[in-house]
Amino acid sequence: MIRGQVFEEGGSAIGFGLLAGPDILLTAAHVAPTAATVKLGQEKVRVDGCYVMPEYIRHGHPDVALLTLTTRVASFAGPIPIATHLRPRHLLMCDTTLHNRYFGGSVVKVHTVTIGGTTTEGGTTMPVWLQVQGTSPQEGDSGSDLALPCGKTAAVVHGLSPHRGQGRHASRPRREHPYPFLYACPLDCLRQPALFHRIPKDHLPLLSALETLPPTFFESRCEKMSIERWLQMVKYVPPADIDTSKLLSAPTTMRISTPPRRTRRSENARGSSETGDEQGNKPETGGGGWLCGFGAALRSSEPDLRTAVTDAFSEMNDRFGMLVTEVNDRFGMLATEINDRFDKQYELFAGFPDPERPPSVLHWEPFKTEAKKMLHVADAAFDNLRLGALLDRVAAVVQEGQALTQEQLSALNLTEAPSSSLGCIA
Repeated sequence: MIRGQVFEEGGSAIGFGLLAGPDILLTAAHVAPTAATVKLGQEKVRVDGCYVMPEYIRHGHPDVALLTLTTRVASFAGPIPIATHLRPRHLLMCDTTLHNRYFGGSVVKVHTVTIGGTTTEGGTTMPVWLQVQGTSPQEGDSGSDLALPCGKTAAVVHGLSPHRGQGRHASRPRREHPYPFLYACPLDCLRQPALFHRIPKDHLPLLSALETLPPTFFESRCEKMSIERWLQMVKYVPPADIDTSKLLSAPTTMRISTPPRRTRRSENARGSSETGDEQGNKPETGGGGWLCGFGAALRSSEPDLRTAVTDAFSEMNDRFGMLVTEVNDRFGMLATEINDRFDKQYELFAGFPDPERPPSVLHWEPFKTEAKKMLHVADAAFDNLRLGALLDRVAAVVQEGQALTQEQLSALNLTEAPSSSLGCIA
């Protein structure tokens, strides 16, 4: 079997995959939208397209994708044995020669759903995720294949929670201690390749942004909420739109002039000048050190002095209001940073980000831009759109893509998982 590492356009490693044909790679669906190249040994091959199931767009499972490559790998030798119908107590393990470490364990739970409607409507019932008790993978291991002890590939790594996977980079710092559990996606869905559809290239940025949203965006209890109502529920803080140039361009009447440094000579001169001349003439007073807006009004020779003072105080009030707004925005940014740090601490404790967290501004704004572009809607229409309707429309776009053919998966040999007599059950 030939396994490779998946890289995005910038060169960061984002996952792994198993060569399922001369020009097709099996990996995780949450890795596929940003996949650009695949490193197979010493050779790097460009990704031509990706196939996922529309059901994954809607519910986050099954987390399986097939990447087509621009060139065929001559060293590929099939067929690839694939095990299906996994049950609890089946043992799954990674390829230790590829990762230089072990992760895997024993299946403790198999979650099954019906895809394509109810069974009476022609829907298909299949397992979509497995809970595995053992040793967890590390960041960047998504899409790695897990095999039975008999050598048959049976699942791909999903993540540390049953929620849809978050795009993670292998270049991030590794965790020092693994967790005693992981979640994987079984490969029963490969029995029906027609359920996989090619994602249009102009919609890949939207699918990539969709991976960064919190799990509550995809939960059934929120599917009837409007986007505006959901953002209020998760306490999303929109980006502050502050024009700092206005604060830098304050008029000179509001600037505080720095009083000149006094010396002993200037004090003596000041004392002699305050005594006046021999004729008793009073010296003229200077304006240094005054608030120029208020001081200019008091020293003004205009007939309506009250109007000048009122305007000066009004201008001061406006400027102080802008300063108060800026301070509030700065405290809001600080609160967001503190919440992000708490999310990181929660991730270290529980193994995955807080499901109830709001989306990050850096993630939500690109998603909103791409979604409005695809759906051709304005801001008001987008905010009133229900979450379930939005996901349905995105899944419908993927559904219109070219379906995968049986010939493209002809190198896969799918058989039912063996029993304990072959040493595949703990």
